[in-house]
Amino acid sequence: MILGASCSSPKPEPHGAPEFYDLSVYEEAKVGDILEVAEVVPLLFERDTYPKYPYIVSFLGDTLIIEEVDEMVHVFAPDGHYIGCSNDMKGEGPGEYVTHIGHIVNPFNNTVDIMTFRSMHSYDPEFTHCVNESKLPTSITETSSWLYDEGIALSESKYLLHSRTATTPYKVTLYDAESGTALNTWSYADDVLSYFGSGRQRFFKMPDGEILLVPTAFTPYIYGVDSDGRDMYKAIEFKYGDKIITDHVTLDDFRKNHDIAKQYYENPDIEIPIQQIVNSKKIITVIRNGIDFYKDKYVLITDREDSRTYKIEIMDDSGILPPAVHAIDESYLYYIVDADYILENRSVLLNKTDEADSLLRNHDEDDLFLIKYRFKK
Repeated sequence: MILGASCSSPKPEPHGAPEFYDLSVYEEAKVGDILEVAEVVPLLFERDTYPKYPYIVSFLGDTLIIEEVDEMVHVFAPDGHYIGCSNDMKGEGPGEYVTHIGHIVNPFNNTVDIMTFRSMHSYDPEFTHCVNESKLPTSITETSSWLYDEGIALSESKYLLHSRTATTPYKVTLYDAESGTALNTWSYADDVLSYFGSGRQRFFKMPDGEILLVPTAFTPYIYGVDSDGRDMYKAIEFKYGDKIITDHVTLDDFRKNHDIAKQYYENPDIEIPIQQIVNSKKIITVIRNGIDFYKDKYVLITDREDSRTYKIEIMDDSGILPPAVHAIDESYLYYIVDADYILENRSVLLNKTDEADSLLRNHDEDDLFLIKYRFKK
């Protein structure tokens, strides 16, 4: 169930039944049968700061944005040159921010927006000046707190925001930056089967303007939001195999027993969807099924046009996929790995494996590379 509370939005049009995919039915395939490497871009170490643990990846046009969790945002040009860092605007002066919680790219304003506890600061991509500052509809009380750490821009001033899991989870807000107010709020809490999350990138914009939302917990749905933010609905529904987690593990369960995640993740008899990303043609679902974070996984690639699903292991004799995909758009899957990972796993380059030596020449082991994978089918 999706609960909504609108301040002044018009009544939305009804939506049809969601797309449906049975992920328990699939064809076995190899990494090299499905994907090929289109390009590998070295991310150059040209400043005093550099990403250590890339987590959230987004794009402002062709400009690459890399966020480290609760740390800073790094900006790279399409050719890998380092052009900006949010740390340059961190401080207590005019236009500066104190604490970073998340970021949003706004292509309508050509800004990178930094979310803090109570405000959003919009900066030019090089982080040389603040373009705008607006108040977020944050709620912090003695009994509950409601913070935002992810979102997507719908226009120059309208955004969809997702609440931070550690505060009041599973809520989506339509936000107006001009007035600093929430225009509408929805919750998918009633659909949550387990608190185990589903990855990094949360919002995905389709070519027709529809916004798709992958929840921060395990539900059988991907949600949709109209391009103008009027309504949220169940856009895609999934059926999983018999080994998928069925226990209703809640956030409260985890807070009372932090070992509970280990108990489930390390049980080879239980499969847990840990990441899902989507574009207009494909849905990528990463399933974990064992102790080893890097090896005990497989990937389901679902074609939205013919409804066929392919299962690939992340390691086989045709190549290797890194353990976590960072982003997707209509052209590519994006992974970021360091030079040491490529050195140890050269077949991560698939059809470009023979280029590994020349690629790594003159790079340190901690230098990062953006790998762009293209679908072959």
